[in-house]
Amino acid sequence: MVRETASQRFIRLVSALDADSARWKYRDIEDLHPLFDGLKIMDFLHGRFEVEVPPMIQLMSQPDQLGDMLDLLEAFRPMASLMGQDIDGMPGQEETTAMRGFAKAMKSDIVIVGDQEDDGPKITGKLTKEYVRDTIDGEGFILGKIARKWGKGESHSLMALPGASLMSREQRRQAARQPKTDDAETLMGPALTLDILAIYR
Repeated sequence: MVRETASQRFIRLVSALDADSARWKYRDIEDLHPLFDGLKIMDFLHGRFEVEVPPMIQLMSQPDQLGDMLDLLEAFRPMASLMGQDIDGMPGQEETTAMRGFAKAMKSDIVIVGDQEDDGPKITGKLTKEYVRDTIDGEGFILGKIARKWGKGESHSLMALPGASLMSREQRRQAARQPKTDDAETLMGPALTLDILAIYR
């Protein structure tokens, strides 16, 4: 018996979706903006997006690197004081200890954000780190199933994205209660959260 490769299984999946797109509610999307309102939870979509991993997500998905950075910071603090450097703006021992505790609770999922135009709807979803074979940033194709739809004016922390494991359930609940801000780690609607089946170039 000859086993299919991952690429062969993916091609077979896309062929099946394309052959009966109405049954599977599958759309090959060139421009997400005019189609956004008509999309529903559980719909499949495929399209080309400009994709990135937000800087804080990148850092938090690599807790070992964060630990190394904190080691360097703690080593530099007494040296800076001896050299007469101003350390007022540097995190103190209490802050770095708290950051270490936070890093230990982080998992290895990667959360991506993508769009087709700067002011258009966003897409986001998680990737399991062990299956990522290349750098994520840049243009690529995404195949996914819609898990959540965020309307204009709605927002959600990417650190607490449902389905991803960057935070524990309790941490996600706490983050959800925090005031929302328009920054790189906050998903602003209109947007879609996807269960990502594949991302490729």
